[in-house]
Amino acid sequence: MQPDPGKIRAGEGEYILYVGRISPEKGTLDLVEGYRKAKTGKKLVLVGPLDDSEYCRAVQQQAQNDPNIIMTDYVVGDPLKELYSNCGLFVLPSHTEGLSLSLLEALSIGARCLVSDIPENTVVTNIYGAAFKPEDTDDLARALERECTQEYPDAMRQQQIQYIHTNFEYDVMLDRYEEVYHHVVGDPLKAMPSTLKKGRVPAGAKA
Repeated sequence: MQPDPGKIRAGEGEYILYVGRISPEKGTLDLVEGYRKAKTGKKLVLVGPLDDSEYCRAVQQQAQNDPNIIMTDYVVGDPLKELYSNCGLFVLPSHTEGLSLSLLEALSIGARCLVSDIPENTVVTNIYGAAFKPEDTDDLARALERECTQEYPDAMRQQQIQYIHTNFEYDVMLDRYEEVYHHVVGDPLKAMPSTLKKGRVPAGAKA
């Protein structure tokens, strides 16, 4: 039986959270190893579907050997939102990445974030997150210790939430995809689609 996320949420700020696939490219085992090297009183909560892969079994074995590591299996909806809201630190240790939805979700809810130092992560976090050397569990351990002891001012959280809504909302991302597409086919956009949908004229354009 998997742990009840409700019991985890009771300890607000007292756990480090990972959300994603339990797979090599996501660096989940790096996080487990870095966590076990770090000196922190916080638990580690791994949220992601458990499968029968060799890698997933290795992560589960590590978790079984440490009572402070909790694997919840798949969590969605309000329980997942509460896990993001109440974590002390969200960590994304991926080796390679696209545009991580779990990172966007964590940032959009105001969670303090620590990510591997790859462009696909840091271009999203911008100034609203810390980073560590990818695949370096010693550097990850040091970063976990540092980030778990620092306060995150509420003003910074609010700026972070606004930053995500301004730059990564659905309509904004659609605009960017359409802009790239039109650039490739040699037909540059004269106005962003979301602006036209809302009946607005962009600054500097003629009505």
